[in-house]
Amino acid sequence: GTAMGIYSSAQFIGAFLGGILGGVIYSFGDISWIFWSAGLISAGWLIMMLPMQAPKHYSSRIVPLNEVTAETADEFVERLNAIKGVVEIVIVLEERIAYVKYLADDVDLHELEACLIYA
Repeated sequence: GTAMGIYSSAQFIGAFLGGILGGVIYSFGDISWIFWSAGLISAGWLIMMLPMQAPKHYSSRIVPLNEVTAETADEFVERLNAIKGVVEIVIVLEERIAYVKYLADDVDLHELEACLIYA
């Protein structure tokens, strides 16, 4: 909800400021000034965007813990952490579940499933 609120607010603030900036630019010249200003701003944004990396695609799974106890939880976490692509494991023993976050593109799902079967 917070992310959607920030996104919507930024969208409307951008439309508001864009209209004001367009009016100010138009007051100093003609319509071609607005076109060239928008092109210049877009080129600047493109230059800033070039070094950016695409965000990683994380997936998560909620795993029921049938066999894992307080004594074996650390061993279970170590087995999961040994799998390439697993990022985070949170165990909630009171609820008998574990939350496993992993990189969807990097993890071997067969290895992960094999480890989760014995939870």
